[in-house]
Amino acid sequence: MREHDKMLETLGNRKVPKGENLSVQTISRDIAKLAWLAGAIEGEGCFGMYICKGHANRPRTRHDRDEVQVRTVITLVNSDAKFIKKASEVLFDFGVGFYFALRRKSSGRNMLELTVEGKGKCKRLITLLAPYLCSKLDQARLMLDLIEYREGRKEGNKSYDIMQDTRLLQGIDSLKVLKSNLVEPSTTLRRASQPLGLKI
Repeated sequence: MREHDKMLETLGNRKVPKGENLSVQTISRDIAKLAWLAGAIEGEGCFGMYICKGHANRPRTRHDRDEVQVRTVITLVNSDAKFIKKASEVLFDFGVGFYFALRRKSSGRNMLELTVEGKGKCKRLITLLAPYLCSKLDQARLMLDLIEYREGRKEGNKSYDIMQDTRLLQGIDSLKVLKSNLVEPSTTLRRASQPLGLKI
């Protein structure tokens, strides 16, 4: 067996040693899982809040169809099933609910979409991932602020009108802006083997 193959086999079969260091090893693995998922969402994920009509489930009354809702979701999309599988395993390990959808791109390529939906689930996931986020940390923080704002509102009250809630609507618009507000590559300082510089 080649040295490279031996290394891969060792990594694939590594075990947590027994003894006093067990709790430390467990904590380290939890951090590694969350850091990996944060990186996956940074590259292939999305934080979104959308105004829509009706409930996620099939509506049973006309009122259900006409009722305005705020859909709060964190999604991860990829064509590699192993990638989505690992993400789902991390979410499962930390007790965060999710569901899958199969999408097809215009090119005909199948994509797996993993979605965490709802204020409570998204709030828990953001709390877990925040220490490890970078480029999408601002989006996560804004979503968390909006979730906590909504939790403080009596949205079930008949007198409450989402479409008249200026703070909420402006926050959703701001989230859209953050998602498209990327640093232009031409404004960077680039030197080999040196951290990328940003002119901001």
